[in-house]
Amino acid sequence: MRALVLIALFAAGPVLADHAAEFKRFDVDGDGHVSLSEAAGSGDIVTKFDRADRDRDGRLSRKEFDALKDDKLPKKVAKVPTTKAAMARLQNAAAGGTAEKKGGKKAEKKAAGG
Repeated sequence: MRALVLIALFAAGPVLADHAAEFKRFDVDGDGHVSLSEAAGSGDIVTKFDRADRDRDGRLSRKEFDALKDDKLPKKVAKVPTTKAAMARLQNAAAGGTAEKKGGKKAEKKAAGG
């Protein structure tokens, strides 16, 4: 059993070393992450970038990069709402605001006495 574990570790060694060298090559600014702009030279990484970026910070950590290269990515990516109303709610929330009250402008006019 120990022999099988050792064989598996030695077999995986060159692959992990290749990932490390490739990660270092793409990490142009040396910050320990690969951004989408740094990955622009590789169509494979660019097309899988969103699925690989698990924490949605816009860059790939070494762990995320390894998962991408080993093809261990989730099949679906969470959808982000893109309608005008949804985007307005997201911007409000990001600025510390609250959602618009029900009734919109009509409720505002009524509250103002008009």
